[in-house]
Parts: sequence; structure tokens; C-alpha cells
Amino acid sequence: ALLAQNVQALLPLDVCSAVLHAYELPQGLSYASLHDSLKAAGFVIYAGQGELAKSLFRISMMGEISDDDTGRLIQSFTAAIS
Repeated sequence: ALLAQNVQALLPLDVCSAVLHAYELPQGLSYASLHDSLKAAGFVIYAGQGELAKSLFRISMMGEISDDDTGRLIQSFTAAIS
């Protein structure tokens, strides 16, 4: 779904984890800004590690996640990058 927002996955989807996904930060958006915006909406994301902290963010999908939860995440992400 984030791919529809023109956010590129770090790895090809066929080798991605089913639980943890890494995405490139949209150009011009800092991790801190994205983190704070999504946190205010009830979502927690994680920075990349080491040098990757400057260029990517990670999302872990654990627990009971509904279609509504995923929809709210996409809406919150879209608002954060607008």
C-alpha cells in the first residue's frame, strides 16, 4: 500500500519479511517528522540503523491488525507526507 504512495521498498517484495518492512524516506521528509506525525495518529515506526537511519524507516506489523488499522495507517502516512 505504501508503494501506491510512491514509497519504494528497500528490498524486493519477494524477499521482504512478513513482519518488518523497510521503506525509503520520501525526499524532503525527515524521519523525526514522519515518526512524530504517525505517533500522534497512534502508530510507531522505527528508524533504520546506522547510516540507513538517514534514508529509511521501518514498520513492523505485529498483533491483530485489521483492514481498518491498515487504512488508518495509509491515511496518516498520506497526511504526513502532504
